[in-house]
Amino acid sequence: MGRNAEYSDMVAGRKPLPRIVLVCMVLSALSAQVLSAQDWGILRGVDSEVNVRAGRSTGSAVVFQLGPGDIVKVDFLEGSWWAVFGQYETERNPDKALGYIYAPLLRPVSKNSMKVWGSQAEKTLSQ
Repeated sequence: MGRNAEYSDMVAGRKPLPRIVLVCMVLSALSAQVLSAQDWGILRGVDSEVNVRAGRSTGSAVVFQLGPGDIVKVDFLEGSWWAVFGQYETERNPDKALGYIYAPLLRPVSKNSMKVWGSQAEKTLSQ
């Protein structure tokens, strides 16, 4: 902040905010945007190679595979199959599913300690 901005704040009866407060405000706003992309669905992890399929059966084609330690966002459990979604999918819509995964192959994870998996297309776009 320049000297003129600090002066106009004082003239208006306001004290200038310390830079650390401004940085915290910006980080908080950015965090809120990330959290809004994850305000639905459940995070689950895998411990071995797992197939994500085009349909809710082992007879369906394999769309892609997850490896040990990968985390996915799932929702819409039907039978024993979860629908799998991209990390940044904001719309809770079963038509947006990237594929399906057999529920017993997944384990719970903590939102606070794990990074959510993103589709290969999302990983490519973020590089």
